[in-house]
Amino acid sequence: MASFAAALPMILSTVGTVVSTISSIQSARQESANADFQAKLATQRAAVDERNYRRKAAFVLSKQEAIGAGSGVDVSSGSPLTMTLDSAFQAEMDALNIRAGGQAQSKAYKMAARQARGQIPGLVIGGLAKAGGSIFSQMKSPLNNKVTDYQKLPSWY
Repeated sequence: MASFAAALPMILSTVGTVVSTISSIQSARQESANADFQAKLATQRAAVDERNYRRKAAFVLSKQEAIGAGSGVDVSSGSPLTMTLDSAFQAEMDALNIRAGGQAQSKAYKMAARQARGQIPGLVIGGLAKAGGSIFSQMKSPLNNKVTDYQKLPSWY
Protein backbone atom coordinates (compact mmCIF):
# COMPACT_ATOMS: atom_id res chain seq x y z
CA MET A 1 0.00 0.00 0.00
CA ALA A 2 2.87 2.33 0.83
CA SER A 3 4.40 1.85 -2.61
CA PHE A 4 1.06 2.70 -4.25
CA ALA A 5 0.80 5.86 -2.18
CA ALA A 6 4.32 6.77 -3.21
CA ALA A 7 3.53 6.13 -6.88
CA LEU A 8 0.19 7.99 -6.81
CA PRO A 9 1.63 11.45 -7.61
CA MET A 10 3.53 9.99 -10.57
CA ILE A 11 0.40 8.21 -11.84
CA LEU A 12 -1.80 11.28 -11.48
CA SER A 13 0.75 13.52 -13.14
CA THR A 14 1.12 11.12 -16.07
CA VAL A 15 -2.64 10.71 -16.48
CA GLY A 16 -3.06 14.49 -16.39
CA THR A 17 -0.43 14.90 -19.07
CA VAL A 18 -2.05 12.24 -21.28
CA VAL A 19 -5.50 13.81 -20.89
CA SER A 20 -4.12 17.27 -21.62
CA THR A 21 -2.32 15.99 -24.74
CA ILE A 22 -5.44 14.23 -26.03
CA SER A 23 -7.46 17.39 -25.45
CA SER A 24 -4.91 19.47 -27.37
CA ILE A 25 -4.95 17.01 -30.27
CA GLN A 26 -8.76 17.07 -30.40
CA SER A 27 -8.70 20.86 -30.32
CA ALA A 28 -6.24 20.99 -33.24
CA ARG A 29 -8.39 18.55 -35.22
CA GLN A 30 -11.50 20.64 -34.56
CA GLU A 31 -9.68 23.82 -35.54
CA SER A 32 -8.58 22.13 -38.77
CA ALA A 33 -12.09 20.91 -39.57
CA ASN A 34 -13.52 24.37 -38.87
CA ALA A 35 -10.96 26.02 -41.17
CA ASP A 36 -11.74 23.48 -43.93
CA PHE A 37 -15.44 24.28 -43.57
CA GLN A 38 -14.75 28.03 -43.69
CA ALA A 39 -12.68 27.52 -46.86
CA LYS A 40 -15.59 25.77 -48.59
CA LEU A 41 -17.99 28.40 -47.35
CA ALA A 42 -15.78 31.24 -48.65
CA THR A 43 -15.67 29.64 -52.11
CA GLN A 44 -19.44 29.13 -52.16
CA ARG A 45 -20.12 32.66 -50.90
CA ALA A 46 -17.86 34.15 -53.58
CA ALA A 47 -19.60 32.09 -56.28
CA VAL A 48 -23.00 33.38 -55.18
CA ASP A 49 -21.74 36.98 -54.97
CA GLU A 50 -20.15 36.68 -58.42
CA ARG A 51 -23.35 35.28 -59.93
CA ASN A 52 -25.46 38.02 -58.32
CA TYR A 53 -23.07 40.72 -59.50
CA ARG A 54 -23.19 39.39 -63.06
CA ARG A 55 -27.00 39.50 -63.00
CA LYS A 56 -27.01 43.08 -61.76
CA ALA A 57 -24.41 44.09 -64.34
CA ALA A 58 -26.41 42.46 -67.14
CA PHE A 59 -29.50 44.34 -65.96
CA VAL A 60 -27.62 47.67 -65.91
CA LEU A 61 -26.15 47.06 -69.39
CA SER A 62 -29.57 46.15 -70.77
CA LYS A 63 -31.06 49.24 -69.20
CA GLN A 64 -28.31 51.44 -70.74
CA GLU A 65 -28.97 49.96 -74.18
CA ALA A 66 -32.72 50.40 -73.79
CA ILE A 67 -32.36 54.05 -72.74
CA GLY A 68 -30.01 54.73 -75.66
CA ALA A 69 -32.26 52.98 -78.16
CA GLY A 70 -35.34 54.68 -76.72
CA SER A 71 -33.79 58.09 -77.28
CA GLY A 72 -33.19 57.30 -80.94
CA VAL A 73 -29.43 56.65 -80.70
CA ASP A 74 -27.94 53.76 -82.68
CA VAL A 75 -26.43 51.67 -79.86
CA SER A 76 -24.86 49.12 -82.23
CA SER A 77 -22.03 51.40 -83.41
CA GLY A 78 -19.86 54.36 -82.46
CA SER A 79 -19.57 55.83 -78.97
CA PRO A 80 -22.66 54.10 -77.52
CA LEU A 81 -21.27 50.70 -78.53
CA THR A 82 -17.84 51.58 -77.11
CA MET A 83 -19.45 52.71 -73.87
CA THR A 84 -21.47 49.49 -73.63
CA LEU A 85 -18.41 47.35 -74.31
CA ASP A 86 -16.40 49.27 -71.73
CA SER A 87 -19.16 48.84 -69.15
CA ALA A 88 -19.35 45.10 -69.94
CA PHE A 89 -15.58 44.80 -69.59
CA GLN A 90 -15.59 46.59 -66.23
CA ALA A 91 -18.49 44.44 -65.01
CA GLU A 92 -16.60 41.27 -65.97
CA MET A 93 -13.43 42.50 -64.23
CA ASP A 94 -15.42 43.25 -61.06
CA ALA A 95 -17.02 39.78 -61.18
CA LEU A 96 -13.60 38.17 -61.57
CA ASN A 97 -12.30 40.24 -58.64
CA ILE A 98 -15.13 38.88 -56.50
CA ARG A 99 -14.13 35.33 -57.48
CA ALA A 100 -10.44 36.02 -56.81
CA GLY A 101 -11.29 37.44 -53.37
CA GLY A 102 -13.22 34.30 -52.51
CA GLN A 103 -10.37 32.11 -53.71
CA ALA A 104 -7.85 34.09 -51.64
CA GLN A 105 -10.02 33.79 -48.57
CA SER A 106 -10.46 30.07 -49.19
CA LYS A 107 -6.70 29.57 -49.53
CA ALA A 108 -6.11 31.41 -46.25
CA TYR A 109 -8.55 29.09 -44.47
CA LYS A 110 -6.96 26.03 -46.08
CA MET A 111 -3.55 27.21 -44.87
CA ALA A 112 -4.93 27.60 -41.35
CA ALA A 113 -6.32 24.05 -41.57
CA ARG A 114 -2.93 22.69 -42.68
CA GLN A 115 -1.21 24.55 -39.84
CA ALA A 116 -3.64 23.10 -37.29
CA ARG A 117 -3.07 19.58 -38.64
CA GLY A 118 0.67 20.22 -38.63
CA GLN A 119 0.61 20.89 -34.88
CA ILE A 120 -0.65 17.41 -34.07
CA PRO A 121 2.67 15.52 -34.35
CA GLY A 122 4.34 18.11 -32.12
CA LEU A 123 1.55 17.81 -29.58
CA VAL A 124 1.95 14.02 -29.52
CA ILE A 125 5.73 14.19 -29.14
CA GLY A 126 5.48 16.94 -26.53
CA GLY A 127 2.89 14.97 -24.58
CA LEU A 128 5.02 11.84 -24.63
CA ALA A 129 8.08 13.78 -23.54
CA LYS A 130 6.18 15.50 -20.74
CA ALA A 131 4.67 12.21 -19.55
CA GLY A 132 8.07 10.54 -19.63
CA GLY A 133 9.62 13.47 -17.80
CA SER A 134 6.94 13.33 -15.16
CA ILE A 135 7.50 9.60 -14.66
CA PHE A 136 11.26 9.94 -14.41
CA SER A 137 11.11 12.98 -12.14
CA GLN A 138 8.99 11.05 -9.63
CA MET A 139 11.24 7.99 -9.63
CA LYS A 140 14.03 7.78 -7.08
CA SER A 141 17.39 7.15 -8.59
CA PRO A 142 20.23 5.29 -6.88
CA LEU A 143 22.13 8.58 -6.82
CA ASN A 144 19.38 10.19 -4.74
CA ASN A 145 19.53 7.28 -2.30
CA LYS A 146 23.32 7.62 -1.93
CA VAL A 147 23.00 11.31 -1.19
CA THR A 148 20.37 10.50 1.41
CA ASP A 149 22.60 7.80 2.90
CA TYR A 150 25.50 10.26 2.98
CA GLN A 151 23.41 12.76 4.87
CA LYS A 152 22.62 10.10 7.48
CA LEU A 153 26.28 9.51 8.32
CA PRO A 154 27.40 10.50 11.78
CA SER A 155 28.74 14.00 12.20
CA TRP A 156 32.23 12.82 13.19
CA TYR A 157 32.68 11.04 9.84
